[in-house]
Amino acid sequence: MTPEPFLARWTPLFGVQRAKNAGGDRFVAVAPGWWVSNLGGMVVTGIVAKRSGRPSLRLLFAIAAGLHVGEAAYAYVAARRAGLTRSAPKWALQTLALGFPSLSALNALIRDT
Repeated sequence: MTPEPFLARWTPLFGVQRAKNAGGDRFVAVAPGWWVSNLGGMVVTGIVAKRSGRPSLRLLFAIAAGLHVGEAAYAYVAARRAGLTRSAPKWALQTLALGFPSLSALNALIRDT
């Protein structure tokens, strides 16, 4: 018997949920654990950066926020190019909040279609 992989225990929290089909235009909501870790991490980083006044923390937050904005723009364009026109705003907003987990789900959906 092989031991259970570490991340397999966390699949319900960090996995990907089923695709919601809106007339062929699909959206995949990522699992709740990503919302807690990624969005929560961004919020906490922003609060700590603001309250501490340390330039390095403010720079870290600015870079992270900029990356999320760039990923969201990419997700919107990629979803529209893949024919997911109705769900493209959802993909962009989810990617803005979560970053790579949402982008990974979008890329997997595009690749599998």
